[in-house]
Amino acid sequence: MPLNTARDHLRVLEDEGLIRSEPVNTGRRGRPPLVFHPVRETSSSPRARARVEGADVRGRMLRAVTSESPRLGDEALRQVDVLYEHLDDAGLNPVVDEEALRFDLAPCRYRGVLAVDQALVCAVHEQLVRDVLRLADGPLEMRRLDPFVTPHRCQLLLSPNESGSSDAHEES
Repeated sequence: MPLNTARDHLRVLEDEGLIRSEPVNTGRRGRPPLVFHPVRETSSSPRARARVEGADVRGRMLRAVTSESPRLGDEALRQVDVLYEHLDDAGLNPVVDEEALRFDLAPCRYRGVLAVDQALVCAVHEQLVRDVLRLADGPLEMRRLDPFVTPHRCQLLLSPNESGSSDAHEES
């Protein structure tokens, strides 16, 4: 991968709040190299915290103008909202079915190179989804990502995590 491509990808991941960078003091002149660390909690990254809080607010505002009452609990809704924004920012045009915990997605823009590296690219997307859900801190986890269920659609399925949090679906 060309260095500029790697820098672009790292910048996007940092903007998403999934990684943070810090300069390394080498004692030399010039721009110091950067070291990157994964963000494990929103408390360690103002960008991650702002992304989660912003998506939560926008999701609540959107639901306030719709007639349907949500079937998911607040924590699960926050995760869905944060994941929706991440997928939308990635150009995957997500369509969400909250009740089925399903996202229908446009295939990624890397489809042209997928013939050789589809498993790798899909694995990267899977890990990003897991990281986004973890940062949003709720009861949902990724069940699976089904690439190309049709030539023009991939599908992402979520489920309540193994700890069995009661917030995934509200009691009726």
